[in-house]
Amino acid sequence: MKLFKTIAVLACFVGLVSLGAFAGTTGTLTVQTNVATTCNVGTGAATLTFPNYDVVANATADDTGSGTFTLQCTNGEQPTISLSDGLVGTTDATRVMGGTATPLHYQLYSDLSNTVWTATPGYKLPTPMTGAVQTITVYGTIPAGQNPLQGAYSDTVTITVNL
Repeated sequence: MKLFKTIAVLACFVGLVSLGAFAGTTGTLTVQTNVATTCNVGTGAATLTFPNYDVVANATADDTGSGTFTLQCTNGEQPTISLSDGLVGTTDATRVMGGTATPLHYQLYSDLSNTVWTATPGYKLPTPMTGAVQTITVYGTIPAGQNPLQGAYSDTVTITVNL
């Protein structure tokens, strides 16, 4: 019985010594991630609505308008935005609204100085994004002197964002 008590006391002593030996050790934990490079075009309706095209009034004066869409990109990204030629046009120079047998030509611009907004290479935003939602304005012109038939005209332009 004395041997059993001695072994039990030694086992407790070794256990206490062992606990004390590990109390001062340390290790490290690495915490990491990657920030994805992304851009999202707003899902709301982006529309550029021109005033009514009046064949008489617009015989010598362009019809102008503007519309907006929203864009949110990773902080620091400076994307290039392309606007397609539309469903009817075949080049940036021949964007056309359809609706009747006669086409109604129009053009899209990235600024008020009439820089054509192209499908290729597109328009590079002048400043990097901040990570917040930004409103992008598209300016448009229906050139004067067209003689379309009466009716509703429209086109659908695809917005593409490249980083």
